[in-house]
Amino acid sequence: MVKQSNELANAANAGAAAAATSEFPAMLPGDDHRWLGALLENLRAKWWWVAVGGAVFALLALIYLWNADYEYTASLRVSATQPATARASGLGSLGGLAAIAGVGGLSGESATPFKLYVEGLQSREVATRLAANPALMQTIFAGQWDAGTKRWRQPPSIARTAKNAVFGLLGLPVYAWEAPGPGQMQLFLAENISIDQNIKTPLVTISMQSTDPAFAVKFLTELHRVSDQLLREQSRARTTSNIDYLTGKLGAVSLAEYRQVLFDSIADQEKQMMLVNNAAPFAAEPFGPATASLRPTSPRPLPTLIGSTIAGLVFGAGLAMLFGRRKRGD
Repeated sequence: MVKQSNELANAANAGAAAAATSEFPAMLPGDDHRWLGALLENLRAKWWWVAVGGAVFALLALIYLWNADYEYTASLRVSATQPATARASGLGSLGGLAAIAGVGGLSGESATPFKLYVEGLQSREVATRLAANPALMQTIFAGQWDAGTKRWRQPPSIARTAKNAVFGLLGLPVYAWEAPGPGQMQLFLAENISIDQNIKTPLVTISMQSTDPAFAVKFLTELHRVSDQLLREQSRARTTSNIDYLTGKLGAVSLAEYRQVLFDSIADQEKQMMLVNNAAPFAAEPFGPATASLRPTSPRPLPTLIGSTIAGLVFGAGLAMLFGRRKRGD
């Protein structure tokens, strides 16, 4: 009886083990390798999915490259016209007055003309001056310029009309069209002008991309001229005001020590005025003229074609594995 009971128990344990094995096949050793082998076998069986994916994506890349607008990169490298210490020495004994006027930053760092030049390249003041140039505006916003009537016009757009209609129904704000002006020019500067400041070199690179390399070179040259001229005029106005103030105080002071300080301050301001009125660049000096790349920099045909083909191969392999697993599941 005991022997029969043991045999029955062993048989029951063996049956339970077999049931557990059939219920949880993923726990068997080596099952992961069989699953991977099945996927590889499925890829070999459906290799044409991978080939078709790569071919389709390569064809799409070629169509894109045939119809793309190739852009060139134009760049202009500039540097400070002179060391910051030389500019600061021009203030002389007016260092306190300069700090009150806001020439120094909140952190105590001196706001040199070159730093102001770099920060002002995308400012509204520079954009306003560029917007006053009709040739630049008509080239940049050519789609909104009617050469026949010599007036700005709103270009027709089905998408914009549909969007405005939907926004109106939803109670969202709908903005009326405006002729290009300083605001649009500032937005153009923010979206298209790149400023590369490398701490390892005193040069700052200003660049932009355009389908017309000649226009890009012209625009960067004009952007530099306008930005430098703006700072020159601001410095001239500030220096003239300082000289007028010091000259007026000179007539009201009788002590010899005070008069000597005023004389020294006026001399420093006159030196600064000489720098302002010099024909040479005031805040930034170009390190050579603006230039454009000899070949298009965007899009790049070979990397685009190779990358698209690889993406197509991966996409085709994914489809092959997906449909292969579904078929096995069925």
